[in-house]
Amino acid sequence: MLKEIRMIWHRFWFRLYMTLLQDCLDARTRARLLQKADFHNCWLVLNKGA
Repeated sequence: MLKEIRMIWHRFWFRLYMTLLQDCLDARTRARLLQKADFHNCWLVLNKGA
């Protein structure tokens, strides 16, 4: 039971992580700029979320 809950929880976080990562990459691509500050903030958010 606990194992199943952990699996679902990890899968949820993994999906959320990938979605956020994709959003970050999309935003960067749209801007056509490598703004280090934005990218860095994005990674900070991702790392806190995970």
